[in-house]
Amino acid sequence: MATSQTHTTPEALVSAAIEAYNAHDAERFAAAYAENLQLFDLGGELFLFGRDALRERYALLFSAAPQIAVTIEKRIVVGNVVVDEERITGTKSGRTAHAAVIYEIVGGKIARVWVTRARSESDPT
Repeated sequence: MATSQTHTTPEALVSAAIEAYNAHDAERFAAAYAENLQLFDLGGELFLFGRDALRERYALLFSAAPQIAVTIEKRIVVGNVVVDEERITGTKSGRTAHAAVIYEIVGGKIARVWVTRARSESDPT
């Protein structure tokens, strides 16, 4: 898939981003996001700003955890918002992460993301 491909729905855009994540393609993954992307924890704290920062962070992640992959457990789509329940396996720690991720699509790109993760049962801290 070329990075210039247009996705017709918010769900298709998020699905394409997840496919790129699972392919460990940082360029294609970042292409789904707005240049001025904002990534927040669920409490509203900004922890990543900008597509370039996202590309760099995930290129490092894909290199450090070559087996990492996301599986969508559940998905809700309401207008320009996609809410996913995600399981992340193949992490560097070997633990499975469980997350809820809210994607807001603006102008055909993922503009804002909110993430919350459950603590692993093997990691109660």
